[in-house]
Amino acid sequence: MMITLAKKAANTFNRVMENHSINLQSIPLYFTPGSQCILIGCNDQSQAFARRIFDELFKPASSGTYFLYMPYESFLSTMGVENSALSKPANLRFYSTNKNTSIGEYCPMCIELGLDKDWREDGSGIAGRQTEWMDDLFFRSFADSPHNQPERFWREFAARGTGVRLAIEITTSPGYQDFRFITYEGSPAVAAFVEVREAFQRAGYNLRIDGFPRMPAFGQLAAHSWQQEVRLIAKRYPDGHDCFPFQVGHDEKLECNFIDCSITDLTCPQFQLRLIDAVAGPKAEATRIAEINRIWNQFKDNQTAAKSYSVQGTNNNLTAPPNTSRSVG
Repeated sequence: MMITLAKKAANTFNRVMENHSINLQSIPLYFTPGSQCILIGCNDQSQAFARRIFDELFKPASSGTYFLYMPYESFLSTMGVENSALSKPANLRFYSTNKNTSIGEYCPMCIELGLDKDWREDGSGIAGRQTEWMDDLFFRSFADSPHNQPERFWREFAARGTGVRLAIEITTSPGYQDFRFITYEGSPAVAAFVEVREAFQRAGYNLRIDGFPRMPAFGQLAAHSWQQEVRLIAKRYPDGHDCFPFQVGHDEKLECNFIDCSITDLTCPQFQLRLIDAVAGPKAEATRIAEINRIWNQFKDNQTAAKSYSVQGTNNNLTAPPNTSRSVG
């Protein structure tokens, strides 16, 4: 019975992928029948297939230089400026996907993928496990090029061009799964995935894929597609098995958790951020430009004097991520 069901699951999956012209084929071994569900990710081969599905839905990003636009005040906070001096560690803040100003960061894609059926408990639309997942996913989004609609980025993210653009070198360890390009509403791959889930549900089974709570964190509303974002996520596992390296804080104003990631030192075994440039906005006043340049030059001098890391040392210190497989995590 189990083998027959797994074969039917593979046939259904393959038929839908072929109908959508997606080159992703499965075999029965990838599917494990459970109680009213079918799981993908319960053995090594199945986990590899789950990663291929993830890659089809949300394209992986590579280590390289990415860009971040921000207001001047955020720049000062990021650089650790206090009383005009670099007196604190330079950190980039990652907010959880529960950030109240970013409800579109998770819920719409969760609903589009049909994953809301897994956490909806009281019919309200926002209940149950969804809130837990959002609290444990910390994200930061970047532009992959300074030439992608820079005027609009300056206007919308850097106080109408009076802020700062940071260039950050992001280096991830081999196999790190949580650095990806954003997928926007209406994606053909998402449509195919939804069709597969609906086919399984008509047969009385819920499809669950290893890593699926993280999937909506890489989704965005179609209105933001001009940004072509790249997103880096740090996931905390509630049982602590991954030895989460960050101290979690809580922002009362935004009503969400946050972590601070160093942009000078290696604080996470799976990725490192290194600030390599800071550029004042095109509409910043001369006095502000001078201050931004002063802070940036002081930062560079401090880093040179400290010799806290090198590109070669950075690569050597990154390690492969721990085995964080979960049938639903």
